[in-house]
Amino acid sequence: MQFTAGQLRETVGISVETYRHWKRVLPPFSDRQGYVPAFSVGDLVAARVLRCLTETFGIRTGHLSSLSVDLVRLCNGVPWAKLADRDVVIDPVGQTCHLARHGGESARAKPIIICPMSPLMIELGSELHRLLPVSDQRQFQFPPIEFREAPRAARRSS
Repeated sequence: MQFTAGQLRETVGISVETYRHWKRVLPPFSDRQGYVPAFSVGDLVAARVLRCLTETFGIRTGHLSSLSVDLVRLCNGVPWAKLADRDVVIDPVGQTCHLARHGGESARAKPIIICPMSPLMIELGSELHRLLPVSDQRQFQFPPIEFREAPRAARRSS
């Protein structure tokens, strides 16, 4: 599913001016042109994390240029359901990020930012449900769960 720039702005909660600034300074947003749907769900998630970094932590958007590339790649490479129970661990000095189990990051020698994804995913999911027609929401209704077949001995006893 692809989203337009307007849908990205509305879902993530940024203004037209903010989006224009992001297009100038953040590489993942600079090559997206026109009214054609060009953003994935992972792009929306990454944009929501970037908004959190700028608004909550006061990090200037221009300082997130390199990090934005890694963040968009990370959010597009992991399914929605797996992101919801993870934290994005951001090293603002090294301009890197990675996923960790919620609460699983240990102490480090340099400052890091830990962004729990669950609240962001709930907020983003709510906005997507409001924005999209019901027919487009099927993929968000129930996250996939892992199914493991019971061992043969256990199945016979029941």
